[in-house]
Amino acid sequence: MAAKPLPNTTSGTRYALVLFARFGGEAATAVPEWAARIFDPSQPCSLSHFYDTMSFGALQVRGEAGPRVYASTQQVASYLADDSTRVGQFGRF
Repeated sequence: MAAKPLPNTTSGTRYALVLFARFGGEAATAVPEWAARIFDPSQPCSLSHFYDTMSFGALQVRGEAGPRVYASTQQVASYLADDSTRVGQFGRF
């Protein structure tokens, strides 16, 4: 059975969701004021503007930011590896 080719990821439109998060025990914070502009293609330095420019319009990245900062149930230490030769568990975060 032949391998199925990957879709072209260098052109078209991709959609993303940005979620802001903090570890349990950290002080609560608000969503950054710039979050509403992160996908504004007319805003220089936004993600959308960057991909539009760098791909010469071939790859568009659009999306939105979540409405709040989410907090994990555990503090940062529970996601760290015990030593530098091991991988932490930030994927679980």
